Amino acid sequence: MLAKDEEHGRLDLILAHPVGRTAFFFGRVLALAVGAPAVVFIGWAGCAILLQASAMGIGAGELALAFLPVFGQIWIYAALALLLSLLLPARRYASMVTGILLAASYILSSLGQLNPSLEAIASRMAKMRSPWIDVYFGKREPDVHLSLQEVTMIKDLIAKSRSYRRFDQSVPVPMETLKLLVGLARLSPSASNKQPLKYKLVNDPETNAKVFSCLAWAGYLTDWKGPAEGERPAAYIIILRDNELSSNSATDEGIVAQSMMLGAVNEGYGGCILGAISRPKLRELLEIPERYEIQLVLALGQPAETVVIDPVGEEGDIKYWRDDRDIHHVPKRSLDELILA
Repeated sequence: MLAKDEEHGRLDLILAHPVGRTAFFFGRVLALAVGAPAVVFIGWAGCAILLQASAMGIGAGELALAFLPVFGQIWIYAALALLLSLLLPARRYASMVTGILLAASYILSSLGQLNPSLEAIASRMAKMRSPWIDVYFGKREPDVHLSLQEVTMIKDLIAKSRSYRRFDQSVPVPMETLKLLVGLARLSPSASNKQPLKYKLVNDPETNAKVFSCLAWAGYLTDWKGPAEGERPAAYIIILRDNELSSNSATDEGIVAQSMMLGAVNEGYGGCILGAISRPKLRELLEIPERYEIQLVLALGQPAETVVIDPVGEEGDIKYWRDDRDIHHVPKRSLDELILA
């Protein structure tokens, strides 16, 4: 080590200005205390500026809370690197060991999703990466309370879940995915817990064509007759009410429709909730028994259009529209307008 210090010209500097191990250690700690918040602040400021131009609705304060785990992670691993630099013969070894541990934590976390035998190790490593989650939210059952990352994920899903009316018809939606979405509907709340809704799943071209012929699209776009061949949905979920279980499901159908649409976005798809339906025709084409009342149709597929959110203008017009680039614009009222004083 002395030879290496001499080679790099540091030995003369150390001999001329001797520094005790304690002073050296606390100097590094001070640098860490200043550097870690500075790195996190720069990252937060950059993301906050970008989010101001987005439609995600995430405030700077909420974003700051999301950066708490990052701050904790930097502190944990920087402190570890500092400690190892005092114990190992070279600082590069300390950096190497710390980097390996950090990479291993992410790799094990990913493998833990695939291999249950690694789940316990992955959980411990994840807690080591994000210690501030439990500090901020307290001890919790993960299936009851949402972490900040989970809340952010939900907000992102809602922001991405637009009413798409044009799709890449060549991209199929597997029946397993449709069943997964109905599984989300099954877990959703139901008035009096009657659970009267049933579901008809459609994803074959012949039946898709029958369902499509019963739907009306985009009432505000009077010069548009709906998606052309090649842009039509690849699958449908028809929401039905079982009249033998309940004669009223007005709240249930909206809840399950949103649950399934968010699930579709999470699976990489998009869709549109349709209520303009030729119900007698659809009942006849799909041979739906009279016992089941047709409520809504969810059209699903791989979106092939861009949908953006705009603020409602001073004139108060809330009609969606398309510009000359074929981008679909949806005006939304402001938060201040929605909340009563």
